[in-house]
Amino acid sequence: MELPDKLRSSTALLVALLIVCSSAASVTALAGATTAPSSGAAAASVDATTPADNETVESADEIFVHENGDAVLVYEQNDSMDGTASTATGHLGLNVTEGLMHVLVRDDLEEETNVTGGAQVVLTPSSLAGNGSFQAPRPENLESLDVDVSAKRTESDASARANFDMTYVDDSEYSMTSTVESASTDGEMSVAANEFSTSGSANVQYAEDLGMVQHREYTLEEGTNQYRLQASEEYYVSSYFASQWDSEENATETIEQQYASIATALGGSADVRVSSYSFTEADDGRMLLDIEYQIVYSNIDDALGQQVAQSITNAEDVEVSTETAEAVGDAVAELNVDRVHAKLDAEGKSMQASWDVQLSEYEPLVDAGLDLAEEASDDENVTEQIETARKQYEAMKASDFVQTYSWDGSLSSPSEDAVRVQGSFQFNTQNYEAYLSELEKRDVPTGGSVSFSATAQTEGEEIVAEMEYSVEQENLVDQTLGNFMESADSASTGSNTDNVQRFVEAFQRSEFEKAKMNVNVGSDEVTFQAGASFENMTSFRSVMQDEFGGDIASMNANLGEDSKAYVAVEGAFGENASESDVRAHEAVGEDTEVHLPGDWDPASQSFPKMDQEEARDYLGIEEPETTTTAGTGTDAGESGSSGLPGFGASAAFAAVAAVSALLLGRLRRRDE
Repeated sequence: MELPDKLRSSTALLVALLIVCSSAASVTALAGATTAPSSGAAAASVDATTPADNETVESADEIFVHENGDAVLVYEQNDSMDGTASTATGHLGLNVTEGLMHVLVRDDLEEETNVTGGAQVVLTPSSLAGNGSFQAPRPENLESLDVDVSAKRTESDASARANFDMTYVDDSEYSMTSTVESASTDGEMSVAANEFSTSGSANVQYAEDLGMVQHREYTLEEGTNQYRLQASEEYYVSSYFASQWDSEENATETIEQQYASIATALGGSADVRVSSYSFTEADDGRMLLDIEYQIVYSNIDDALGQQVAQSITNAEDVEVSTETAEAVGDAVAELNVDRVHAKLDAEGKSMQASWDVQLSEYEPLVDAGLDLAEEASDDENVTEQIETARKQYEAMKASDFVQTYSWDGSLSSPSEDAVRVQGSFQFNTQNYEAYLSELEKRDVPTGGSVSFSATAQTEGEEIVAEMEYSVEQENLVDQTLGNFMESADSASTGSNTDNVQRFVEAFQRSEFEKAKMNVNVGSDEVTFQAGASFENMTSFRSVMQDEFGGDIASMNANLGEDSKAYVAVEGAFGENASESDVRAHEAVGEDTEVHLPGDWDPASQSFPKMDQEEARDYLGIEEPETTTTAGTGTDAGESGSSGLPGFGASAAFAAVAAVSALLLGRLRRRDE
């Protein structure tokens, strides 16, 4: 008998939600938490107390009914879908009254793996921390590897670093070393609210002569109502175009045709002046042009802005007013091109390139672009994002916030067929603390503190990788769930979507305390463990009661040869229920063995309990000094202290299998 989706949904959702909260919270924090959840997110659109459409629930194998109407449903583990028995061992338990959840599963891998290691994630309402390490065999063609990446964001600073060094063997016919002996690049970039600059260089040394001469250098600068382009060019001219360059007069005319037409099309003018000219025959018979010239463009800004505005107005997929389009065009005209310089030198076996760009006065263009984006979109979420981006840009201006980037990289061949690749990257900020202050003034979330580090290197015949990260942010989980609900609200509707929303809403009301997850992969075995604690786990009862027709007090499931799960349900029936009353319950089928009050002795009949001490030890939390007791009077839910909340036992088996499969890959199944 296969496990039905209805019974596996609740437990799987809870485990998955904890995982989603962990991963989504880190993404939210790393992204700077640029959007805050709306007030409607906390009181979501779908009432969690409203029952979802219920499907047929798989019948229990046994049911033990108490005189007061409470009951314990017993489920036996069934074979997997392919008819084989599960090799998984472990247990799963939840207890609503104590607010505890704990899962521990071990299983064989279908095939042995040479990638081993483990990872851990710990989540609290305002923090997220994780670490992991993995080992894998070193590929034969990899000689060495050393990677080190780190990033941090605090209340006063944001920065990142990365270093990379790898040597590998490439003995293929078309290997990198057959064409390039070495290469390198370096550069930097600075971004402020109204100034942008970047500069850098790149160099390549080829294995063979390029058979060409190429020297080009261009400098563009903006003055009052004009742009000045200074150019220097030296290169071989094809015989097909030699007549265009065979005299200074023809060269001047060719340049005017190539460049001056741009100014004419924009309603301006261009003045071309050649300051140096040479057109000679090289030793190999080719014609070599060596020329320097200057072009002065005048009165083209306004026409350029008008063309931009017209292009926006005529665009079929953009509907904006003429005023908005013209504002963008005017902003383009106001942009200052302070300096654009580019240089390329290629001769023999080498090639060098460099650049230097400086722009300023683009504040009107940014503002006009945001106005354009806002007017062109009918999506409220997009509108909110644009408004947040506008506030962030305003904060940048008010704080003189600057972001800087720099990099360098190289490629070399330390020996025959060996390629070494090295590189580094740095990111830094200026006035970051003032920027955060300006964001807070504008009610923009600042994202809290984040740190991340990762390394990978070769050690003997293995590659070893390690990673750590942490996030600290006030109301981290609440904000993540709020964003999750907003996304769900905008998604397509349906029973599955409604169930997820109801579950998230219950999670929001549960007064979540702590969650932890561990995954360990050996060569032939995988272990998954997870746990969570809540102050008010009863908030989940309204979500789970549809499955069993009563309030779930606890559940405990054991995986192994005699796998069974026990679900304690409060108020499943009236007092002294008859067999017909019990048979009418949706979790009781024709083959369910019914034990009515008086047919069995609660004092002598025991049911496995959830090990609360094990769960608390795993989570690293203390047992509360006082607890509220509310149970079924059975060992499975005695004084409300054992088991797992409202999920069918089959749900336990399914959840374990689903989560293990999701995180660790396909589990091995074999016949007993």
